[in-house]
Amino acid sequence: MERILQGLEVLRESDDISDLNAFQVYFRLYGGWPALLTSWYFWLSLFFSFLCYPIWNEEVENERIWTSSAVEIIPSLMSFSLGGMAILLAFSNEKLMERIQESGAADSLYMKTSASFFHFILLQTLSLLAVLLTQAFSVDLLSWFGFFLMSYGLMVAVAVSGNLLKLAQVFNLLAAKKK
Repeated sequence: MERILQGLEVLRESDDISDLNAFQVYFRLYGGWPALLTSWYFWLSLFFSFLCYPIWNEEVENERIWTSSAVEIIPSLMSFSLGGMAILLAFSNEKLMERIQESGAADSLYMKTSASFFHFILLQTLSLLAVLLTQAFSVDLLSWFGFFLMSYGLMVAVAVSGNLLKLAQVFNLLAAKKK
């Protein structure tokens, strides 16, 4: 909690609040459109979505069959994501936070990991909204797009796990230096 209050104090003292829009910060840290369009996770999800045409296109009684599973899967993923981010913020010790914040660098490991969680949660939110729209309006393009977003969100889970592994390595190095 103390770290959050310190962060808020830094924000209050900042002269340039315009850079603090969450979506702008996230998209800059993510790498913008070039990073999105060169992401293996993006392209694998696109390929997977086309490959799964029989799943996202099938209707039973005017409802896409995949949407009921998605409505069960996505909220669980969102809970996991938010919980993981909360644990990162709440339980990191001071030395670890100093190390991953890299003296307040705008593109520190801490900020990149936060942006990857943001990306993960944003994709899950958008996919859940697309699923709900697909349930309301059974349109092929909407069904494909919702399935693609869900697939992309699942693939991004691997990327977020990679960032958590980097954090674990930093934590492990700090523990080794104590000895």
